[in-house]
Amino acid sequence: MSQLSRLDTDVNNVYVADMRFPTLFSKDQKAMLVDVAMPKKIVVVPGSVLWYVGGNTNCVVGRQILDTNPEFKKMLVFEPMKDFVKVLKPVLEKRKEQIVIHNFGIGSKNFIAYVQNQGPSTTALNSACTESRTCHKIVVREINSVLQENSFVTSSAVDNMLYTNCEGCEIDLLEALLQSGLIKHFAYVHFATHYVDSTYVARLCNVRLLLSTTHDYLFGFPYAQERWKRKKNGH
Repeated sequence: MSQLSRLDTDVNNVYVADMRFPTLFSKDQKAMLVDVAMPKKIVVVPGSVLWYVGGNTNCVVGRQILDTNPEFKKMLVFEPMKDFVKVLKPVLEKRKEQIVIHNFGIGSKNFIAYVQNQGPSTTALNSACTESRTCHKIVVREINSVLQENSFVTSSAVDNMLYTNCEGCEIDLLEALLQSGLIKHFAYVHFATHYVDSTYVARLCNVRLLLSTTHDYLFGFPYAQERWKRKKNGH
């Protein structure tokens, strides 16, 4: 059985297990396992850019990546929730020369959604809002246009890293980057996975199959996080 086949089998098994037995892994257990497994050092050239999707209120992994990898010159943070951005700005104030916060999300298309603030689990998926008092308007923009606006570098002079933890938007985002071919210009692709509907597992497996043509799987914990590194000939 190939590495990718084993990965797809593992993903299917764990997703199904989590759906049937929600207490199989607690959130704390998953966080602990991911923290232990996640390599802290990332090999990139000086002047590299971290694209961080889902800043939430603390951008904790982004700050960790910058602390342990000084080669990153800039981090671009995308967070559509205004309430989260208000909390996030003071947290990142000391790094304002290095970090740019965008108050919108990114995906495969432009759209506006109204969502309820559900804390760290807030998502534009399956959270339609009808009461204006409790609704928060969020803007999501098409990823390829956003990359162009932010001077996305596609040469080997700069390494880009994509880190996304956006409560379900990751598949939509990765599918768009794979379709456009721009995924190959990310030296590292790191994404958190979230089961959002019955189509998710099939879409995730397809994303991983396509991603394996340009990137090598580094590590992962199904229904949590995984990281891929571009193949030497993948640029």
